[in-house]
Amino acid sequence: QQWLTPYAVEALIRARTAGATVPEGALREALRFLDEAIEDTAANTPEERAAQAYRLYALALAGQPRLGAARRLMEQLNELPTQLSRAQLAATFARGGDAQRAQLAFSSALTATGRRFWGFDYGSAPRDALATATLLRESNLMQDRLNQAMQVLPGAEFTPARASTQEQAWAVLAAQVLGQG
Repeated sequence: QQWLTPYAVEALIRARTAGATVPEGALREALRFLDEAIEDTAANTPEERAAQAYRLYALALAGQPRLGAARRLMEQLNELPTQLSRAQLAATFARGGDAQRAQLAFSSALTATGRRFWGFDYGSAPRDALATATLLRESNLMQDRLNQAMQVLPGAEFTPARASTQEQAWAVLAAQVLGQG
């Protein structure tokens, strides 16, 4: 599964950042795997484009941004299939110091709302809204647009019993990053 490795890498990096012990050898190999996959992927399908955005983001989160590959994917920005994939590409540029491209991709992400469940990334519109607001806040860019992103977050109807694992995970991270309850 193209999407699963970046997901695991992101979880490990965030855990390490929070103080958990993460086996460095395993993380180094996973990052090497992502780096190689970036070069081996043509990104011709929606699934490949979404996976490529996530790979790039996971590497940038680890402090290894691949801006050349991100610029190639940016040429297909309007073909990225989800709000989250656009936000991940934006966050890649933000972590790599390219604020102009980051802002363009975040603007695109903020307008790409309201999707249906997609089995490839286990995503949904609530998950994407939570993730986009989180990544935007972490970027320290476009903070004037953060309020707009937060206004579309799931409300009182959003409960653990009715949320997917993806939605729950991003809700916890969003609460932490956005300073909400």
